[in-house]
Amino acid sequence: MDDPTFEGRLLAHRRILVIILRDLAGTPQGERILSMLHERATLRDGQEDPGAVEAPGLDLGLAVAREYQAILDDLAQQSTGGDAGPEADDTEASGPGTSA
Repeated sequence: MDDPTFEGRLLAHRRILVIILRDLAGTPQGERILSMLHERATLRDGQEDPGAVEAPGLDLGLAVAREYQAILDDLAQQSTGGDAGPEADDTEASGPGTSA
């Protein structure tokens, strides 16, 4: 992603989502959402190592799966007391798909 405005918007949305998911933890709704994220964090493309071989038309699906995993990573880091995640400084140099 080369556009800082777009990247900033995506990061802000992910941070808000992590706050919401953290607050829903332990509720039936929260568990349902987390289950969906875990199921979809790895693209099921029929390969032994999903996503290892670039295939035409899978770019968007892989990007979505990576974003689901990034959300789960941010949520896990939040729950272990990491200083990154939704409340992290907005000036940090991380972006979507990284451990924010």
